[in-house]
Amino acid sequence: MKSFNIENFEQRTLAIKLKFLTTFSFMSIGVFLFYSVLFFQRAFLSIAIVEWVSIVILSINYYYLQKSRDTRRASYVILMLVSIITILGYIIGGMNGTGNLWIFIVPLLGFYLLGVKEASLFIMLYTIVITLISLLIILEYIHNPFNALQIRNTLIVYSIVVIISYFNESLKVLATNETGNAYRNLRKVFENMQDTYYRIDVRGRVEVISDSGYELLGYYQDEILGEHFSKYYFNKDDCSGFLKKIRESNAKVTAYEIRLRHKTGRGIWVLMNAQYIYAEDGSMLGVEGTITNVSEYKQMQENMIELNSVLENRVQEGIKELRERDKIMVQQAKFAQMGELLAMIAHQWRQPLSSVAAITSNLKISMALEEEISQEVLLNDLDNIDEHVALLSGTIDDFRNFFRTDKKHKKVDLRACINRALFVLKPSITKHSIILHVESAFSQEIISLDNEIMQVLINIINNAIDVLSEQKGIKEISIKGYAQENFQVIEIEDNGGGINMELKDKIFEPYFSTKEAKNGTGLGLYMSKTIIQEHCQGRLEVINTNHGAKFRIVLPNKI
Repeated sequence: MKSFNIENFEQRTLAIKLKFLTTFSFMSIGVFLFYSVLFFQRAFLSIAIVEWVSIVILSINYYYLQKSRDTRRASYVILMLVSIITILGYIIGGMNGTGNLWIFIVPLLGFYLLGVKEASLFIMLYTIVITLISLLIILEYIHNPFNALQIRNTLIVYSIVVIISYFNESLKVLATNETGNAYRNLRKVFENMQDTYYRIDVRGRVEVISDSGYELLGYYQDEILGEHFSKYYFNKDDCSGFLKKIRESNAKVTAYEIRLRHKTGRGIWVLMNAQYIYAEDGSMLGVEGTITNVSEYKQMQENMIELNSVLENRVQEGIKELRERDKIMVQQAKFAQMGELLAMIAHQWRQPLSSVAAITSNLKISMALEEEISQEVLLNDLDNIDEHVALLSGTIDDFRNFFRTDKKHKKVDLRACINRALFVLKPSITKHSIILHVESAFSQEIISLDNEIMQVLINIINNAIDVLSEQKGIKEISIKGYAQENFQVIEIEDNGGGINMELKDKIFEPYFSTKEAKNGTGLGLYMSKTIIQEHCQGRLEVINTNHGAKFRIVLPNKI
């Protein structure tokens, strides 16, 4: 099988039939010629005349087959000729002692040459003629050596031959159709395959290749079949390397990258699969496999390598710029929150200053009214003023430490961080009537950045306060600290209803804010995540609970 042309398969039966008819005609001419010469002197006792007529008809038929290759008409001619000769032989009682065996040739030959449908009518007419002749012989209207018993046995055997011939040809047609359908399905598979199927023999000659192979290599069918497959490799060394790869891989290779040569001379990158094929006796028949064109992917790969090289340089430059921007953004975030912190501190100062002002006013009024001020009352007022001044001084220290640029890691007491953050935010918590729950169960101090952690706590707690300030009912913030293996965990949860699922993945992005009406910067949570992950080597996560949002800060004991 040299190609997959469907016509070759469908015409194979016709080619065999043509060969049979040609051989049959040629041999029959020789047989009739032999007998016509053999019985020439006794022509009146033989059918020499019929033989000579048959020779002429068969010669014409043979010539006709050579020119037109029309097997259908030639089949009818031979069947008519054989039918006439066998009928004449049956009438005269057999030819040269061969008896009545010749009538069995017609159904065998008819079903083979014409097929079941066309031959059925012809065989039926032939059977009727044979039956009528048999009846005339039995009634002794025709005199020949056959008796009634021989005639009966002949008709019985003839009927069996007809039935066997019918079913034999029917099964053969069915098998041929099934084979043809299977072949057509296989052909469709090959036509629709993007990959190329190939098979080469033990000599390295291309034996089979699917249609996509001709398109891949730019050749016609007769330019590839029968050629040595090394002709189509871009480099001769690639061919020997491929065969070596098959041998080394135990007669099977998968996705071997290699270049083939197009008819125009350009290289084509392909992936080749191959395996040895063997005969039933174990001898090797050759190699078969598939070829996948990957030229476009190869070009894309080369372009990507070049592009990656360029991008890598740009990425490195971009990373440097981003790191510088991150540093600037950290400071910007602090300064952006400075206004809010100043407002908190001012609010926190308001009460002590009011108390101090009230004490001094009382003293001034008493002095104006010339009231007697006892030493005990004066000392008590002065002690109260000292307490309020100390409170104000502590607030200033907390504010100054918060904005220090010292980033040295040191021991950090997380309880103290939480308390300091709550001290700064206490006025806002009290103002909005927020119930605070604090539970600390830390196992140890950690090595980290206390001011940075305090900034994150203030930012997250302040966001919770903003959410709760817009709601009615009971407002709660829960702060829970505990140890978990080699980490200390701080959880901050409010009952504000949680974060919108559409916004949950965006809240840590820079410049994203839900507080535009309150002049939100959109940097607080972004910088909080940056501080915890990059500066403190921890994790900052958020989930929605049944009550609201829960932020979870996970900090390692040591960095």
